[in-house]
Amino acid sequence: MGGLRNIWSRVIFAGMSVASSGCIGAAGIPGGPLQGTGATLGGSYGYALAPAEVTLQRTPDGSRSTFHDVAGDALNFPLFPARLGFRAGLTDYFDAAGDLSFLDSGFEVRGGLPEGARPIPFTVSLGVRRGAWGLLDSDNRFSHEERVRFEAYPRLGENEEFRFNLIATAGVSIGRRYHPFVMPGRYGDQRNENEEGSFGPEFKDRVLRDETRLEGSIGFEARHRRFFTSLVLMPYVVAHSSNTDGHCTSCYNWTVNDYQSNFGAALFLSAGVTFGKSRGNMARDGR
Repeated sequence: MGGLRNIWSRVIFAGMSVASSGCIGAAGIPGGPLQGTGATLGGSYGYALAPAEVTLQRTPDGSRSTFHDVAGDALNFPLFPARLGFRAGLTDYFDAAGDLSFLDSGFEVRGGLPEGARPIPFTVSLGVRRGAWGLLDSDNRFSHEERVRFEAYPRLGENEEFRFNLIATAGVSIGRRYHPFVMPGRYGDQRNENEEGSFGPEFKDRVLRDETRLEGSIGFEARHRRFFTSLVLMPYVVAHSSNTDGHCTSCYNWTVNDYQSNFGAALFLSAGVTFGKSRGNMARDGR
């Protein structure tokens, strides 16, 4: 058993030390199967990609130019951690959670069948996110999201020390999304250019856009008594977009004319601990 404990410790350490992005605009991370009455504290570390095409129009003559940004939902530079979360289990069948991050923060409530239930543990989740609740005070304040999601957590395997669960979700969200981007140096005033030839991160170089997204996630989690870790890939596609508003403080004689981004994904590694009468603690006590 000592070998298993050492492996578990290394997994947690790897999750805590990964170089990650703290500025990610993504849906709430699936919370895993319901654990019963108790409280959970955890942190998440992630990286996001969302290919985007930004078209600029030159003010003096109306000419247009396009550049590409691979991370339209995030500014991928290391901030530690990406999100901090708290979850409270009120009964075996209901919990509520909140998380705090840089671009936005969120709240959700879930109801369903807890871990170990038959035929499979599942939840239905209702969540909201607000840029105004985030740690950054910039144009992210105008973003918001409302979401409904179905989550399934079938058991993959277990032994005396660990429980392994699949994470699979599908849902839909609507809201006004904040898309920051880093301007290539050729569009700006060269007196403000940094050493890399770009003008970032500048949180007011951005697009705000109303979007309806179809969202999913796939991953797994491992639980050891009161401790857990999970790795989740969260892709989405944009089913509809409208009301695009672009702004660029780093541009010199250029304005944002158009923005195209139709899909994206975020990868999150999470770890945490549960207190109280959780299902992991009940298993430890032989109940």
